[in-house]
Amino acid sequence: MPVRIDFFVIAENRGALLPFTGAYVRGFFLAAIKCVNPQLFNSFHDHPKPRPYAIRPLRPVENKMRTISGYWVIEKNDKLTFSISILQDDEGDKILEILENIKVIKFGAINCRVYNRKILETKYKEFSGATSSHIGLIFR
Repeated sequence: MPVRIDFFVIAENRGALLPFTGAYVRGFFLAAIKCVNPQLFNSFHDHPKPRPYAIRPLRPVENKMRTISGYWVIEKNDKLTFSISILQDDEGDKILEILENIKVIKFGAINCRVYNRKILETKYKEFSGATSSHIGLIFR
């Protein structure tokens, strides 16, 4: 069953990151898997597209992203969030087991402490009828 894990973290020090943070989150995710289960890491890393996972980049919770000279400046105690979704039924439990015990995450030179996680699970049956063969675009 597909599962999404929303992480909520607090920056423990001041620092700067590139504003496109998907690579940081993907790096954290794959490194966490590799440390515990190298075989699962290889299947995720080398999987032909589309990948069996998706990420939502790191972003601020309470404030707007403040960029200076092309870098997102993160202050100590800023609250941040990101998400990891597992799209394969048989891998969700393994990934949850790996990620549920992580307390500290490092993005670049910024150490972040996990203060909350939200786990959302959905059954594929709940998606039936929710898809369409048409896509609507609105131009403004």
